[in-house]
Formats: sequence, structure tokens, C-alpha cells
Amino acid sequence: PLPCAAQFGHLDVAIALIEHGADINKSGGNFPPLSLAAANGHTEIVELLLDMGADPNAKGFPLNKLPVEYARKYGYAKVVSLLEEAAAGRREPRYRVGTGLLLDFIGGYAVVKDVFRGTPAFAAGVTPGERLLQADGRACGGLQPSQVLQYLTGPPGTVVRFVLGPPDGPERELSLRRVILTPAMLAE
Repeated sequence: PLPCAAQFGHLDVAIALIEHGADINKSGGNFPPLSLAAANGHTEIVELLLDMGADPNAKGFPLNKLPVEYARKYGYAKVVSLLEEAAAGRREPRYRVGTGLLLDFIGGYAVVKDVFRGTPAFAAGVTPGERLLQADGRACGGLQPSQVLQYLTGPPGTVVRFVLGPPDGPERELSLRRVILTPAMLAE
């Protein structure tokens, strides 16, 4: 299914499949999803696959060509540029994985700075100012930001359990599914 979504440019389907565990490097027939998206000029799917860890150097069989070779052959200059940047390690991701929280670190605590619309955190009613006390049973107070972020990191579709301490109320527990955060979600 993911190779078909990549080939025909179905971004929403590709996102849903990845969030449900689709292997981004698994070939559909003979071609990896990245090659299929590149050969058909589907720029956003190429970006999504690269941001989720697709290998820009994976060759499709039987032609044994790189995704960038297909994009170049069919004249998709933007896709060529994306693939070349990714292969050189110079590309900043546009798609991210998370629950929709933007955190700030104040006084030894991770504090919710903002919540992105259309995300699990937004749907659960998380609000700015709440402190992240625990993530998956591990205390978050007094840790370095990189340690807290490590607790929150995981593949799309997996669940992270939070204990939040609102500034004006009792602690509460939430379980939020990690989703692919699209550029549109992150822009709001």
C-alpha cells in the first residue's frame, strides 16, 4: 500500500500508513516508495519519506537506479534537489513526529509553550503553562532539555504517557499517540 500511495501522490494515505507501521524502505514490487515518488514528481511525499528516514541511496531493482536518477530522468528538479541534499546530509526536515507540544524549559521543568492545532495534544485539551512532570513513567523535573526530549521521541503511531501539572489544578495523566506533524500543523 505505501508504494502505491507514493507512486500516485496520495500524501494523506502515505501519512496514515506510516503512522500505522508501514516500512518506508520496503519495495512495492521492485521499487522502494522513495523511488516511486521521485519518478512521479511527488515532492511532498519525497519530503515525507526522507523525513521519516527513507534511504535516498536505496536502489530499485531490476534497473538498479537511485531515486535521484529517476527524478533527474523525468525532469523533476525540486525532487532532484531534495534527494541530493538528503544524500549529503544537508536537509532540514519539514515533517516531524510528536504529540503536538512545543516545550520551553523554565526553572528545571519542561513547560508547555504552545500546542499545535489538529494534534493529539490539542484534542486532549493540553494548554500552555502546564508542566510536564513525567513521560512514560520517568520523572522530567530537573533534567536537561535533551533528556526530556529523548523521553518524548518515538516512532509514529506509538503512545507516550504523560503526567501534566497544570498551574491552577491537579495533576492529570494522558496517553497521546505520536503522529506525523505536517508543515501545515507546525505553521499554525
